[in-house]
Amino acid sequence: MTTAFSHAVRADFLAAATTQPAGLLACVLVAMAALGGVYAAVSGAPMQHVAGWFVRPAVVWAGIGVLLVGWSWKLVQAGGAA
Repeated sequence: MTTAFSHAVRADFLAAATTQPAGLLACVLVAMAALGGVYAAVSGAPMQHVAGWFVRPAVVWAGIGVLLVGWSWKLVQAGGAA
């Protein structure tokens, strides 16, 4: 995941997605959280509504699904679980 994160930081999204889709998603989420944090710090806006949206069951299950698909992808790339 760190390699995919590194590719995404350098805007090489295709390499990030092929390396580890969950790492790409993690990088995007961290960037969004950083921008949201700067916005909240500058404007004083409450972020409870945004944070509450991310902990809805559908969003959590989608994140778990992306993690499972990402690790399955890595197993296929590596030639199996052996």
